[in-house]
Amino acid sequence: MAMTALTRPVAGEVAATRLRPAARVRLKPPGPTTGHVDGAWWPLSRDLTAELPALLEALAPRAGEIEQVTYHLSDWDCTTRRLVTAGSSVRLGGYHTQHPDTLDVISAHVRLTLLVIAPDTAPAAAERVLDAAADPGDTGAVDELLGTGTTDHHRTPRGVRS
Repeated sequence: MAMTALTRPVAGEVAATRLRPAARVRLKPPGPTTGHVDGAWWPLSRDLTAELPALLEALAPRAGEIEQVTYHLSDWDCTTRRLVTAGSSVRLGGYHTQHPDTLDVISAHVRLTLLVIAPDTAPAAAERVLDAAADPGDTGAVDELLGTGTTDHHRTPRGVRS
């Protein structure tokens, strides 16, 4: 487990300072862009502020210093506009126009679109979706990829919390 450096947040920011497990994320290998997503992420909860530090740490080797994360407003619990983690400040932007079930991670070098698997998804189904989204030959749309979990894939409807 990694620990995020302690920093003093500016007003309106949240500092991430807790111990956390590694992010459950898989990415397509670097190369020509294929498909609608660059990989998938299976967070432990719908608390974006709590979940992002581990994800950003996992993506840093590929993306470099991450500047912004955008997400669909209805898919996450309320959050702040900035997150301070590992000594960096990351802007958070929620939009109703962003495709549901996706999250964009933006740095000066790269923009990664991740399919977000609902936290309460059955493990076997989530693993199938993680694998499918990270397949370099995959060209499936978000809804098609989520369907790869088949019958044991359970998604909590938007607005319902488990």
